[in-house]
Amino acid sequence: MIVERIDARVLHADNRFFLDYLGGEAAARGLFEHAPDAVDAAAASRRAADIPRADLVDLLRPYNERLDASDAALAHIDALAHPDALCVIGGQQAGFLGGPLFVAHKIRSILAVAARLAARLGAPVVPIFWLATEDHDFTEINRIRTLDAAGDLRTISFAWDGRGRPIERLPITSEIRVAADEALALLP
Repeated sequence: MIVERIDARVLHADNRFFLDYLGGEAAARGLFEHAPDAVDAAAASRRAADIPRADLVDLLRPYNERLDASDAALAHIDALAHPDALCVIGGQQAGFLGGPLFVAHKIRSILAVAARLAARLGAPVVPIFWLATEDHDFTEINRIRTLDAAGDLRTISFAWDGRGRPIERLPITSEIRVAADEALALLP
């Protein structure tokens, strides 16, 4: 398999905080309790927190049973009661051309990270995924950055007169269709 990576400075040139964090800048890293590679220290810190685990399970289990959750989901809920249990949390904001494949990739990644950490730490690690459809930050979702046939980075975006409303209310307009067609035309 060939994996090509695009430098974060190209994709996120306007996100100084993110780039400073990746670059190890003290001002950015200092806002976090642990460095991104300090897994053992972060796990120990979380385990020391006083969490009402039984109450959490007592609330989550009946709710998820009503939703007809899978046996695996219910087992993960039950695992939260273990005193050493930790969580891996990730999610996705609804976004332009994010699509089901991107969401499935993120879910699989969260599951894989949880499994690796559980093996490394010798404790249950529960994967948690959220979907942010109530978000109001249109600027975060109205564009994609992709490579064109020449390998140049292109930005494709659209406008919406509903700025400030939840993204879940975003209608499929002719402008979105044009942007989607432009993006799809770049696929091999």
